Amino acid sequence: MGETISIEAELANLKEVKSGDSIYTVNSAARWNSLRRLIIALASGQNIKKGANMLKKTGPTWCMLSTIEQASAQPSVEVCPIDILELDSTAYTVKFRPITVNQLVPSNFKTALSIINTTNYIYVHCTTDGNQVNAATFEVSSTPRPPPAATMGSAPVSFDVLVWVILREYSEGSFNYTPFKIWGCGNIAATPVEHVRTDKDTPVPGQSPYDIWYAWQAVLG
Repeated sequence: MGETISIEAELANLKEVKSGDSIYTVNSAARWNSLRRLIIALASGQNIKKGANMLKKTGPTWCMLSTIEQASAQPSVEVCPIDILELDSTAYTVKFRPITVNQLVPSNFKTALSIINTTNYIYVHCTTDGNQVNAATFEVSSTPRPPPAATMGSAPVSFDVLVWVILREYSEGSFNYTPFKIWGCGNIAATPVEHVRTDKDTPVPGQSPYDIWYAWQAVLG
């Protein structure tokens, strides 16, 4: 957008006027041209060079171009529910950002969880009435839990969602932790869904010949 304007060069032509200066010094062509170039550059968004840095117009403000380049070079960091807030390798504990299950926050989300196992499976444990989720808590297990079950007539009264696996290894006098995030960036939306139908042992005329089994489906929500 036109040539680059150097602030230092233009200000050199706009030295402070002192008492007794000649009218020809005050009203010189060089002074008026420098003032004109600065005004045009500021109004039109031209690049203005200040020393080793470049000023660039970004919307209604001006920023150092080097600052803009540094900011744009920084990768954006996505903040998600269930991200680790603090992993204390001395106290052997971990804290997570809150996550919701159907708008319910785990009751112990403020509590630091103990991670003293070689392998720590972090679950969101949910209790239900078979139709809706009533409560959720964070739980740590040293072994993987069985896959979600299905029950006849209504969904199970509880289910677990695996969100993290954290490994602990002893090395050179201290414990080192390696966390692996399992759950994606989002909350948990859980719904009871039909899982399978089985033939009834003794069908009743006029009624469904099938027993319907339900399970909980947990997806990013």
